[in-house]
Amino acid sequence: MKRLWDKDQPIDELILKYTAGNDFHLDERLIKYDIKSSIAHINMLKEMNLVKKDDCKKISEALKIIGKEHEKGEWKIELNQEDGHTALENHLVEKLGSLGGYIHLGRSRNDQVLAALRLYLKDISSIINEELINLVSKINILIDEQGEIEIPGYTHTQRGMPSSVKLWAEGYIAEFLDNAKSINNVISRADKNPLGSAAGYGTPGLNIDRDLTTKKLGFKSTHEPVTAVQLSRGKAEAEMIFELTMILGDLAKLASDIILFYSYEFSFLEIKKSITTGSSIMPQKNNPDVFELVRSAESIGIGALMEVLSISSKLISGYHRDLQRIKMPLFRSIDITLDSIKIMSHSITNISFKKEKIKLSDDMYTTEQANKLSLEKEIPFRDAYNIIAKKINEE
Repeated sequence: MKRLWDKDQPIDELILKYTAGNDFHLDERLIKYDIKSSIAHINMLKEMNLVKKDDCKKISEALKIIGKEHEKGEWKIELNQEDGHTALENHLVEKLGSLGGYIHLGRSRNDQVLAALRLYLKDISSIINEELINLVSKINILIDEQGEIEIPGYTHTQRGMPSSVKLWAEGYIAEFLDNAKSINNVISRADKNPLGSAAGYGTPGLNIDRDLTTKKLGFKSTHEPVTAVQLSRGKAEAEMIFELTMILGDLAKLASDIILFYSYEFSFLEIKKSITTGSSIMPQKNNPDVFELVRSAESIGIGALMEVLSISSKLISGYHRDLQRIKMPLFRSIDITLDSIKIMSHSITNISFKKEKIKLSDDMYTTEQANKLSLEKEIPFRDAYNIIAKKINEE
């Protein structure tokens, strides 16, 4: 199998292994999107009379077959192919001979990978939102069953005011729903068709219709001018990772609350033993490991964000191989976020608050007392505050 840039000259195997890295593994999740964009591309070429109608049909049908074969696990991208784009063209040439080579007319791997990646981001954002909505539904079950239980509201990790399971949980629901909206906003940056920008400077000598592939692929707009496409590399990815990190941050806070409330000193809630782990030395332990791992996941998002921002900084305009390294932190962030949302949705249904263990002390009602005193005596709140504070100090 030949690489797309192969000029029948040998390549140092160490160089190939290093430059390909794990890109050939990472591209596995992009194959179906690469096929989708390739079919749109070849049909655009047909409509612009750059490829014959019969040839277009053969190439489109072959691509669909190749896609189904990949879904069945009949082939995977190999190291010597470097990436999914080479693998696709190689499989196409195997089936159709030199006719398969038409697929690369009017495009480069530079715009090809970005088209597949953006289609993937559009799909994965919907999946993330679905999982967030599912998590919200699980938290609502907790509210329905235990929402009226009173719990302390904390500031500075000190008891402050009376709260409830419902009020505590509704705060997280609001933030997870806000996260879902933010993920949708990220897609506006990725919802631009890069196809036809080729290596970054268009397709000299070819009269292509970029807007046609935009329509066929369902992108909101065509990314113009062609020189802007490679300048944008890393932006949608970094924005996505940022929003994923915000989700992981909220999950971390929720996990931290549960861990604290589960501790012996608090004993506000119980976690089903089936989702806890044990100790190899202390027989009595039932550890909330799952929540501890959710809590730590935010650091992975933060690290990935720094990776992407650092990789794309200080590059001059145009494409650079450095940008290949953006995929790994992006995919890692997506995977850990989805895994963390799913495990929290499962785990939140396995906790129960222990009403009999939760006691609210009288001093937690002093803010309410100050508010009432201010209204009843028609005095400024600060005066009422000082009266209540003095009373507390004298007790």
